[in-house]
Amino acid sequence: MSEADLPEPSCKRQEQFRGDLEQAVRAQSELPVANPTPLEKFIYWLTPNALRRWIKRTNQEVEIQYLRRSRAFDPAWYLRQHPDVARAQMDPAAHYIKHGEGEGRSPSPLFLVDAHRVRAFRRKNFRQCYWVAYLKRWRLEPRMRLCAGVSETPRSSSSPSATPFASFAVQKVPGTTHVLFIGHEASKTGAPIALKHLMLSLEKTNRIQPWFVADGDGPLFDDYAALTPAIRSTDYPISRSSFIHSLARWFAQMEGPKVAVCNTVVTREYAKALHDAGIPVIAWVHELPTSITRFGGGAQTMKTIFQSARQVVYVSRSVQQANNRAFGSAPDFGRVIHNGVTPETSRDGQFREKLARELRIPISAPLVMGCGSIDGRKGVDLFIRVAHNILTEMKGEGTQLPHFIWVGAGTGNEWHTWCIHDAKILGIARQVHFSGERNDIADFYQHSRVFLLTSREDPFPLVSMEAMAYGLPVIAFAGATGQGILLKRCGVVVPYLETDAMAQAAITLLRAPQQCAEVGQAVSRHILEHYSWDRCAADFMGEIDAILAVKRPD
Repeated sequence: MSEADLPEPSCKRQEQFRGDLEQAVRAQSELPVANPTPLEKFIYWLTPNALRRWIKRTNQEVEIQYLRRSRAFDPAWYLRQHPDVARAQMDPAAHYIKHGEGEGRSPSPLFLVDAHRVRAFRRKNFRQCYWVAYLKRWRLEPRMRLCAGVSETPRSSSSPSATPFASFAVQKVPGTTHVLFIGHEASKTGAPIALKHLMLSLEKTNRIQPWFVADGDGPLFDDYAALTPAIRSTDYPISRSSFIHSLARWFAQMEGPKVAVCNTVVTREYAKALHDAGIPVIAWVHELPTSITRFGGGAQTMKTIFQSARQVVYVSRSVQQANNRAFGSAPDFGRVIHNGVTPETSRDGQFREKLARELRIPISAPLVMGCGSIDGRKGVDLFIRVAHNILTEMKGEGTQLPHFIWVGAGTGNEWHTWCIHDAKILGIARQVHFSGERNDIADFYQHSRVFLLTSREDPFPLVSMEAMAYGLPVIAFAGATGQGILLKRCGVVVPYLETDAMAQAAITLLRAPQQCAEVGQAVSRHILEHYSWDRCAADFMGEIDAILAVKRPD
């Protein structure tokens, strides 16, 4: 897309784009093929042929006028795609209604025609136009103008090219590389947060032009959109497969060097489509084999990743070795780039007082923290067991008992329900609290005494990195995380699933607050010195340069 195709820069247009996308339809990707009722079939059978032809002509005129007014239909794109129509000097809307749809032609770059389905629909709905019915069925006017990538300006001979990002006025800086970041979702969980920090640090180098696509929704999407042009696949009223292949074709047409970064193995379809379109792909793998097998498609997924990616980046050596061993690759295949950490300063000087009122706990009570989505992989049930063991042993000491706080999404789900049930049966319900997803997590880190990493499998958890950066001692299970070596040096590692051992380690730290603080400060210095997002971004930029064979500037 040339600079002449771009609309004038407008923050308001970008904001409108995001607002319209949030309202865009998320329903089915294709119009249901509705069968005529027996009465409709009988009336049609009784209708004289002359009347049928008149009805057809009338309906076609109505549909042609509708399509001409519709911003979802770009006549310039239609003529470029079908030069025989341009040579015949036919009206694009009239041609599509009368001939194009029946011939299997696409009316939009993001609407790939299923010829069999269209024929079935037209046969069963008295030759009604499938595309017009689709627009009316899902009420996509006027929002479809953005889904189809048409600018908000009135249509003219210089109408912008139809692309997924056409509503954004982004002019490429000479010497930069287009980098398309693909995220599997925009939740406030480890991999999406890591991707956001990587994008921030890469953008500071002034060497890339970033673009972002989320394959799912989430509260972090607005943060992405504040950084760079950002869209969600769920906002486009087409099938996921059609969206992925349309996106790949669009990105392949970008001028200049380009690379795609696919975050997590869940984005494997994007990696394959981009690879097939000739785009170099970097696959950023966070998961360990059990999660890949359980949620990500297992060996077939990793085969797709290995075949599609020019480079596979693992978040730790343990993740690299475990996946390569489990899925049949060479032990040293891929590159290890550790995540970074960027601790925030406390934003609320009265946080502890507010938390005490919210949870109805003493303001001076020691806090033991856990963090993550409330599910079995994160070991939230083990958190309850450890809390019970700690409280049982410390109950008769005469010291103030700690309170246990779990921060993360999932309150109300099955795991949360059973954890509340267990806490009540064990008699510790008043000491255990689930705060849900929070924006003030930095305050929780700064006011806690110990962090329990109870995960059964966690590749390179950001929560433990953040906890250590805030000077919080971390206790974890051996073999459960890719941070084993780091935690042995900077935390406490106990045998796998030995909740008694984890409880004893926590009690030792809780009984010696001064020693606990000194250990935390030493750990914090090490983490901040050796793990930063700028270093992570520099390593990623090195991989991008190597892939594009671009000589690193002095």
